Amino acid sequence: MVFFSVRVGTYLIKYQPFNDNDEQYPIVDKDKNVLDYVKGTRTNGYYVNPISKEKVDKTFMLVNNEVKEKFDRTKETDRFKVVEANEKDDLVNPKMYIVECDKLKEELRATGKALKFGISFGGKSKPYYAVICLNSIFNVLEMWISKGKKSEQYLEYTTELNDKQKLNELTLMIDGIDKARVEDLIEL
Repeated sequence: MVFFSVRVGTYLIKYQPFNDNDEQYPIVDKDKNVLDYVKGTRTNGYYVNPISKEKVDKTFMLVNNEVKEKFDRTKETDRFKVVEANEKDDLVNPKMYIVECDKLKEELRATGKALKFGISFGGKSKPYYAVICLNSIFNVLEMWISKGKKSEQYLEYTTELNDKQKLNELTLMIDGIDKARVEDLIEL
């Protein structure tokens, strides 16, 4: 991980952006061969088989090692959860939408909860997490969508920090020499 730094007054702040996870599934042909994309200059780009170099007109995506057609735009779903309204805070750099639905608005106002579900706008990129909640300042529903979750990135970050600490401890053990620590020598 690469951190940038900025001094604000007496605070030395290190920061790093969250990752939007705006990635696509691998694009394949019907036989699961991952295809190369050839960017067009004055025409649209296209996919070719990297071995035969033949243009592939019908492409698919590889999801869990299975060939799948592209996603349709989500028009309906029965898979949703009622969650705490602060679930929206777990979304990375969310896109926000105004939502109209009086029945849902009244239910969310009464419970203080939010509605969470998956949504796709069609195509071959990964679907979004969507959270609809009430904005109490403007008394309107908002939908927050994102492909990334902060909780997953925090877990990755803390795991990486723990791995670095273990590597440092292992390096000290291999060298056979303990570093002197101020905390061990000074009693407060």
